[in-house]
Amino acid sequence: MGIFLGGTVAANELDDYESGTWTPAVTTGSLGDAYGHYTKIGDVVNFTIISGLYSNTSSSADVLLSLPFTSQNESNKQTHCVIMSRYLNISNVSVTGYINQNSNKVEIFKNGNNSNSWSNLLHSDFSSTNAYLRISGFFYAN
Repeated sequence: MGIFLGGTVAANELDDYESGTWTPAVTTGSLGDAYGHYTKIGDVVNFTIISGLYSNTSSSADVLLSLPFTSQNESNKQTHCVIMSRYLNISNVSVTGYINQNSNKVEIFKNGNNSNSWSNLLHSDFSSTNAYLRISGFFYAN
């Protein structure tokens, strides 16, 4: 049984709440420091990731970080997230996170120098194994 908000009909029942942690992982190499926290209310997942000490800073592979749930398979529910970064080997570039439909990963994109194109952040874009990304965002889970 859940909590009813604004009435006692089924449409007003909040019956899915979960809060927890997970250890984010990268698809290439490993992380020496990784922490993830999430709160899931209904199908909306709010999350924070702290990831750092990347073992692989020479690969041309995309930086992808795991999420605790898979996102919904609906194109109108793709989301972006905010990123703070340290030790990137690129200048005058902004970074953002993107969660595609039917995905359990955050893709990191970079854009700079007044360019219209976004491209994936690569492991080789880190200037040091001391690189860190702090990510906050939300997505719609299955």
